[in-house]
Amino acid sequence: MLRAQRGGFTPGEYDRARAEFLSRLEKKHNNRNNTENDTYSHEIVRSFIDGTPLAGIDADYQVYTQIANMIPVEAINQLLPQLITADNRVFAAMLPDNDTFKVPTDEEVAAVIAKVDAEEIEPYRDEMKAEPLIPNLPAAGKIASSRQLEQWGATEYTLSNGVKVIVKPTDFNDNEILFSAIAKGGMSLLDPADAASVKFLPYAISNYGLGDYNNSDMKKYLQGRQVSVSHDLKAYSRTVEGTSTVKDLPVMMEMIYMTFTNFNITPDDFSAIQSNLIGILGNQEAEPQYIFSKRATEALYTSPLMQVLGTDDIRNAKREVILDILHRLTANAADYTFVFTGAIDLEQFKPLMEQYIATLPADAATAQTAAPAINPALEPRTGSATDASSIAMQTPQTWILVASSGHEDFTPANRVIARMASQILSNRLLKKVREEMGATYSIGAYGQLGRIAAENICIQVPFPTKPEVKDEVLAVVDAKFREMADVVTDEELNPIKEFMLKEAQEGREKNDDWSNAIVGSLINGVDTFNGIDEVIKAVTTDDIRAFMKSLLDQNNYRVVVIDPENAEK
Repeated sequence: MLRAQRGGFTPGEYDRARAEFLSRLEKKHNNRNNTENDTYSHEIVRSFIDGTPLAGIDADYQVYTQIANMIPVEAINQLLPQLITADNRVFAAMLPDNDTFKVPTDEEVAAVIAKVDAEEIEPYRDEMKAEPLIPNLPAAGKIASSRQLEQWGATEYTLSNGVKVIVKPTDFNDNEILFSAIAKGGMSLLDPADAASVKFLPYAISNYGLGDYNNSDMKKYLQGRQVSVSHDLKAYSRTVEGTSTVKDLPVMMEMIYMTFTNFNITPDDFSAIQSNLIGILGNQEAEPQYIFSKRATEALYTSPLMQVLGTDDIRNAKREVILDILHRLTANAADYTFVFTGAIDLEQFKPLMEQYIATLPADAATAQTAAPAINPALEPRTGSATDASSIAMQTPQTWILVASSGHEDFTPANRVIARMASQILSNRLLKKVREEMGATYSIGAYGQLGRIAAENICIQVPFPTKPEVKDEVLAVVDAKFREMADVVTDEELNPIKEFMLKEAQEGREKNDDWSNAIVGSLINGVDTFNGIDEVIKAVTTDDIRAFMKSLLDQNNYRVVVIDPENAEK
């Protein structure tokens, strides 16, 4: 803060920040004809609360663009000393509340601030990479063949390196392009001995670099560009995903190429995210919600890969192991099918595809196309059991998880029925446990049918409640689960069908719904998108009852309870 106050911002910093602001504004303006209702309602609410003018994006775009381009960095730097003064600073801290941590006194805090004030702080040195993101771009590949995918209104291209790319141009959003590359095999391919690194991986990659660009370099490179590319790892699948505006598509393609060929996390960036997360999570580990989540996960899954991240995991995570995992999982681009959806001009897209995807290292002959081997440790435990424990709590409260798991065939109908059953159960629990009993503020049932797994359905009901009514609530939840196999009414089902039909209609005009549907079908070949209206309409109360009876008859009913210490048993 003092560095900015005394030395100001550099022209490079200011130019990038202004470019980022204008880029976001331009994205919103270019997509003005596809603005959704919640955006308008939010603006109306803000106008009512604080008097913000409802000028509209056209006026905002013109005014802010003119103003931003008129303000020089010198004007910002002249303002900083007026904004940051010695008498308008507030010190706030969240500190551990235990016997081993010494809370600093007001005088000690003031002394530290005074010491920093007295330091000679050099102005910020703005260093920007001069070399390109991809130093040596290989010669472009070619499109080997193509075919039409009529069910998706898309084209599948097979490239000269064997990689398959599905492209679906749409006009739903004038300035949005979505990308997802999907491959079979995820955590099922990894060694449980690397659990600490695997659990920390999603956080470590937030500080990523590409090639010689570290995380700071990448942030500078992407300022003024609305584009992102990231990894995702599930039990039986792995993806590389991204979003871009039309203008920034070439940058996204660069990032895709580098993510597959030269993804990196520098030692400094790795240490920084470790230290930051240890500080955040260290205070949470003593909280009942964290302990409940940890013990519930332990009760449901045996694999160390599926457990909740802790500070010990962060300390034991290895940068080299994480990079090795990511490099192995992206070593053969032919493992993946690349899906692009959105405002795509095919004639402009094809050369980019040939340059950045057809040149990826790939071998179709050794690609992993078969369904991954099932690993029971990555799935909910079978059998029924209750895991009960107690911990010290400042606010006495009982935390409960009830879960019923099993296997059901993955079909469009069963996927819909699983959602409907979960929603009906949620409504019943809300009415009985919250409204009639007043035993909790929030309760609901959450479950969906998975495409690949032996235990591919798990309906979970997590909630806090009053310790004195715990047993009564558990009995009610159990009864409500059982009733689902016996009684379901049209009055309960019809509003849910109506909502899902509306949701399906809206989804046909959203890029992410089309992308998710195409990607999902690549996992197990089942299309849950086209014709879904008729599937929803055809579901009956008998279907819901039969589904729930089949699930409950598998006798995988688990309960996890955490009581406050000294609570009555």
